[in-house]
Amino acid sequence: MDDKTKVSVKIYGQEYKISGDAPKEYILQLANYVDGKIVEMAKTVKQYTTPMITVLAAINIADEYFKAKKKFNEIQSEINKLHIEIKNKNNFLEKAKESYIQYKQESEKYRQQALDLEKQLEEQSVKYNEILSENENLKSTNSEFNNETDTLQQKIKQLEAELKDQKSEIDELKQINLELENNYFDTQMLNVQLKKELEDITKNKD
Repeated sequence: MDDKTKVSVKIYGQEYKISGDAPKEYILQLANYVDGKIVEMAKTVKQYTTPMITVLAAINIADEYFKAKKKFNEIQSEINKLHIEIKNKNNFLEKAKESYIQYKQESEKYRQQALDLEKQLEEQSVKYNEILSENENLKSTNSEFNNETDTLQQKIKQLEAELKDQKSEIDELKQINLELENNYFDTQMLNVQLKKELEDITKNKD
């Protein structure tokens, strides 16, 4: 069974039977377009014969086709460039996202270290206060405990030195944490900017 579409069309006064796989409306649209081109050409070159007019019309149609094809290729090339650019932007975004996750993990690690040191500092402070209290009690006792008092004073000095070192380390960790938070903010701003660029690129593409 022949499933081809059969259509009767009129081109430049002549009727033709055309069959094809395309819908009837499409075939009629093509025939009307060709007829219009031939009629337009006939008005321009009235002294030419019908075959010559038909050939000139066909050349004009071919010219339009090749120009349209060239334009299509140019557009396709631009689309390919945009695809590459979007891919590069996505890769950059992924790297920025990885950096952000790394910064966040490092920030959390240093924050936890700072908390641990603060806890140790509190424990050392408690011990320090206990020793101070014990030292005050010892000062009120007999002089036979003077040697033990000297030992406790040395412990106090040692603890004070340890507390000073720990406070300095906490300050350094807090500074590192602050820098990481600043880097995190910069990374967020970069993500926002890159998302906007991607949206602009997508809009331009549409």
